[in-house]
Amino acid sequence: MLLLLVTALSQVMAKIPMAVLAGVMVIVAVKTFSWHSIRPGELARNPWPETLVMLVTVAATVGTSNLAIGVLAGIVAMAIIPRRLRAKAQATLETASPDPEK
Repeated sequence: MLLLLVTALSQVMAKIPMAVLAGVMVIVAVKTFSWHSIRPGELARNPWPETLVMLVTVAATVGTSNLAIGVLAGIVAMAIIPRRLRAKAQATLETASPDPEK
């Protein structure tokens, strides 16, 4: 739908003030965000890797004032953190498992 608006009605879309588009974006963000998920009690209950990825994303976005960099930082964190956890779990599993040849 948005692609249709941008391509077919580009002349009409160009007349919409940027402040209106920014306001729509803010309202959509506020309505879609799960506000209860950032309460301290909820953060403690969530898996810490997910909380860490969220905090990295927020810190990068706020620190750079650039949403694209924040999202990229979150994607990189999401790629790195589970790999480290799997590697650590694999190392723990290998050291804890008995030697099958004995």
